[in-house]
Amino acid sequence: MLDYQTAKSQLLQQKQMHLDVCYFLEEIDSDFHENAANTLANRIEKLVIEPINVALKIIDVIEMIGEDQIPSIVSVRWNQQILEALSKGGFEIEF
Repeated sequence: MLDYQTAKSQLLQQKQMHLDVCYFLEEIDSDFHENAANTLANRIEKLVIEPINVALKIIDVIEMIGEDQIPSIVSVRWNQQILEALSKGGFEIEF
């Protein structure tokens, strides 16, 4: 079973780390590097931060409803989404 509190803590850390990188990239104003930096920041937001936000929302729903109240097929899919977000963000959890 996935430890949702640990996952949530790690996801929040990942999100902040990637947001800091995006802010740094968005501040680059060199004519030669500006477009590449902005493209990279946008990709980080779409490919890493958005899945983290989805995973955080899933965890919030699980905490609100209760883990035992979620059908097993939904639970499996949600756990996969959480693990994917953790993996894309830089953490891998085995359970």
